[in-house]
Amino acid sequence: MSLEELAERMGITKKTLYNHFNSKEELLQACIKDVFSELHESMLSLNDTCRNPVDCMLFTFKNLSVYFRDHSPVFIGDLQRLYPEMVSDKHTSGYGQFREKIIQNIQRGIAEGVYRNDIDEVLISKYLVHSIFGYFFHSVIFDNTFSAANYFDTIAQFNLRALINDKGMELLIKSQI
Repeated sequence: MSLEELAERMGITKKTLYNHFNSKEELLQACIKDVFSELHESMLSLNDTCRNPVDCMLFTFKNLSVYFRDHSPVFIGDLQRLYPEMVSDKHTSGYGQFREKIIQNIQRGIAEGVYRNDIDEVLISKYLVHSIFGYFFHSVIFDNTFSAANYFDTIAQFNLRALINDKGMELLIKSQI
């Protein structure tokens, strides 16, 4: 879409856009920065010290569900396809941050005795990030198999049950009441 078309759809003039952005690429970079900043915000709850690790994981998945409901995964997929050089750094950075937050959540869950103590947190964090986003993008964007709301709730339940021990199961049951 041209800047002229974009301005028209926004109900502003092209000149107004150019008052804030020097080019379409600069506008796209601002959009990409904003989209990934909001995604990062959705992940912060993984390490909320006011919640137990199980609730943190559930709450984060709910946040991701809201994020992907509000931000079409098709838009994000299009950005990755059409502007890979612009998205690559943000994507790589976000992937790394999410992995680190999952590792921290798992370590805390083990320390607090709610996750199994035989978990390889590095391997599991890689698995979670790949399976969560890879499967989501494939299923929602390409197959339309799942809605974002159903997907994130289902995947959170599935993965948490693999991580938790009996004490963690009690927390999971309480959080669903």
